[in-house]
Amino acid sequence: MRSSFFASALFVGATVIACAAPPTTVAPPTAPRAALPSSSGAMPSPDAPTACVGGVPTIAELESSPKATIPEKAIGKAGDGRLCEAKAFRVRTALTVHRVWDGAKPESRVGRWWALEAPKGTTSDYRKAYAICPEWSAANRSVTCKVKAGAEVVLGTGQSAKCADGTVYPAAATVQMFVPDPASSIEGCTEGQAFP
Repeated sequence: MRSSFFASALFVGATVIACAAPPTTVAPPTAPRAALPSSSGAMPSPDAPTACVGGVPTIAELESSPKATIPEKAIGKAGDGRLCEAKAFRVRTALTVHRVWDGAKPESRVGRWWALEAPKGTTSDYRKAYAICPEWSAANRSVTCKVKAGAEVVLGTGQSAKCADGTVYPAAATVQMFVPDPASSIEGCTEGQAFP
């Protein structure tokens, strides 16, 4: 099943970005977009109007998976949310992750989108950091889990999001994790608690 899921990827063996231009510190704005790699070596998508912010970090529990594919559902165009700049990884050793979810939708407790840091601040702060529109989630509960060793994941920075109420969250440097198969990749979850 996993190989068929990953067959729908954007690119094979490459880092993927859904951004129009790399961070401004990488190259002068007069250079052609197709020739501008980001600071992590990823290439921007020519159809997105905003630049990605930040970069994909190195995490001790993850090993680069350059031959893995990045699922289309992980990368978003400007205004659609999801990831802006991303890389595929295999989990080397179990990794603690956190999720803020909608308490009215118990099935959303364990999903595809995770954070590496425990949630803090207000719901508004969290929505801004992770570009989460109100129509996507009430963002009123949090849970901490582990991603199993051997799981395939995608790590990246956040794409901008335009919400139904007119709110626009810009692309953010906050690192997010996309877990394509949470049912078989996530374990050891806490009971969860109210957020904030």
